Amino acid sequence: NLLKEIILDLKRRGRVIIFSTHLMDFAEKLCDHIALIDRGKILLNDSLINLKAKYGQRNVSLNFSGDISFLNNNPIVEKIEDFGNTVGIKVKNPNQTQQLLKLLVDNNVQVNKFDANEISLHEIFIHVAGKENENVF
Repeated sequence: NLLKEIILDLKRRGRVIIFSTHLMDFAEKLCDHIALIDRGKILLNDSLINLKAKYGQRNVSLNFSGDISFLNNNPIVEKIEDFGNTVGIKVKNPNQTQQLLKLLVDNNVQVNKFDANEISLHEIFIHVAGKENENVF
């Protein structure tokens, strides 16, 4: 916590800090600009806000009451992940998040939270590094 406080204090003073870590949640809390490096290659280099906007549009974090099994075979849904008290849903196209919300409401699902931009830096890294590794072979 002491290191975190020192970094945040320097940041408030307008200092530029170059910080290297493999702990994505730590980087997400401390950094405004991110360069993701995998195996010596820069995969991403942008502000955290821009990265989340770019990669988060297809991902929806959903907290709900009701049955969403009808989404399992829906053509707009690419993937559903259960995280306990929330569900992550990936739609096939970024412009389908509103369509997903309408589907939920039309099927009597009580939507408590619908966040179409919530994606962690770790998820972004896995997405980008995974695609990069697919091209290696």
